[in-house]
Amino acid sequence: MKPQKENEKRPMKNAASIEVTRNGPYLVLGWVPLQKQIIIADSDGTATEWQPSIKYAPQEKILLCRCGQSKNKPFC
Repeated sequence: MKPQKENEKRPMKNAASIEVTRNGPYLVLGWVPLQKQIIIADSDGTATEWQPSIKYAPQEKILLCRCGQSKNKPFC
């Protein structure tokens, strides 16, 4: 086994990560569960809770839109 350099990135087993790409999407790695949630409001219109909605199939790599222009939201 070769020694690891101090600043060298070491892959972690089953680790998840999110990278904000320059002028692009969020790059999500690591089989992170992804689920849409809906805001539930009371009779006054005040948000009171989140309700689970659509569950997306797990993927090793996900590109999430952050510009709002995607026709395939939440994906880029």
